[in-house]
Amino acid sequence: MWYNKLYRMNYKRKIFLIIVISALAFIYAVVGLCKSIPTGMCLGEWGELGQVVGFYSIVLFLLSIIFFFLKENVFRSWVKFSKYYLPVAFILILFTIASPQSGGWANSTFDSELASWWSAGLFALISMGIIVWKSWRLRRQKV
Repeated sequence: MWYNKLYRMNYKRKIFLIIVISALAFIYAVVGLCKSIPTGMCLGEWGELGQVVGFYSIVLFLLSIIFFFLKENVFRSWVKFSKYYLPVAFILILFTIASPQSGGWANSTFDSELASWWSAGLFALISMGIIVWKSWRLRRQKV
């Protein structure tokens, strides 16, 4: 099946695939999900879902470029983290979108936009920490 081919794929190709998918997702978020004025020009205001896709595609694009120059073990450590973090973050964001209190939880100002910013920022911060920590440990093992 297709996922067996993806699993056996070289990690540089996987990173390149992530770069391409994140770039296409960003273009889709900006062009396909933005609100339009009557003339059809995009104002740059993303919808709820477009904002989430846009933030995470930017973060994934930048991280993938960094991973392209690092060792495979660093990439694998990050994949172990991201396969658990991303679904939890998206569920959190979906709960904020579906909340009846005007996008927030229980009369708070924590809405889906803030959840998108915080979860994408936290994802980038933790990912950079994993990159630094794993790179440092690999370098230390070789010495």
